[in-house]
Amino acid sequence: VFCNEHHRATHTERVPAESANDRNDRAIRAAAAWYAAHLAPSRARVRLLTDDAASREAAAAAGVDALSLQAHLAALGPAGRRLLDKLS
Repeated sequence: VFCNEHHRATHTERVPAESANDRNDRAIRAAAAWYAAHLAPSRARVRLLTDDAASREAAAAAGVDALSLQAHLAALGPAGRRLLDKLS
C-alpha cells in the first residue's frame, strides 16, 4: 500500500477543467512512474493495468508500462490464458 496523495513526488493537483476521473488516472500514472523509478535498481517490473485506452496511451507517452488486463493475462502464457477464460 502506498499513499501517493501524501508523497511529494506523486501528489497530483487537479488542473482547471480536468475531470475528477482524469485527475485520478493521472495520479495513478504518476504513482506507477514513481514506483518504476524507485524499484529500478532491483529490476522489479511495474506494470499499470487499465482497460482505458487513453490512459494506456498517456502512460506509454510517460514511459510507464501499461496493458489492459486481457493483454496482461494473455502475455502470461497458459496460466494467464486460463485466467483469461474466467474474465468476462
